[in-house]
Amino acid sequence: MLPEFFTPRDEWLDQVGRIYVLLRTAQFGGVSAERQVELRRKNRIQSVHSSTAIEGNRLSLDQVTAVID
Repeated sequence: MLPEFFTPRDEWLDQVGRIYVLLRTAQFGGVSAERQVELRRKNRIQSVHSSTAIEGNRLSLDQVTAVID
């Protein structure tokens, strides 16, 4: 038997809808296309740095940025 919090409820759909609207509103609201590219690039570099660090890579964030450049 599933716990009560796994039982579907009508209000869930309304709550998920509200969350979706908030996420869409917050997503790059008022950010220029140039800034979006910059933010995506920084995010990609940080992701690569973190991922390779898990694998034992000792490069600094600046060194990873230099390699990507």
